[in-house]
Amino acid sequence: MNNSITGKVNGLIEEYKKDHCGEIPLYIIISPGEADLFIDEIRKSRNLDSKAVVTTYRSITIARYDAFLNGKVLLSNELPETGS
Repeated sequence: MNNSITGKVNGLIEEYKKDHCGEIPLYIIISPGEADLFIDEIRKSRNLDSKAVVTTYRSITIARYDAFLNGKVLLSNELPETGS
């Protein structure tokens, strides 16, 4: 899974943990296109139906963020602010 979204996210989680004394982030904030691929990979790895709702990965909430360009993934303890 090195070229997968899951592999990319796992690498980012490990980096985050190194930088934050072993703590994991609250959110995986991800672009819409990447989110779809990521969730599909999670479903396949968990042997879930294609319609199963997936909201977390490794106890971290997955947040789709429409303002991100495809390919962008951010780990954070805060959600991005949105204009109203």
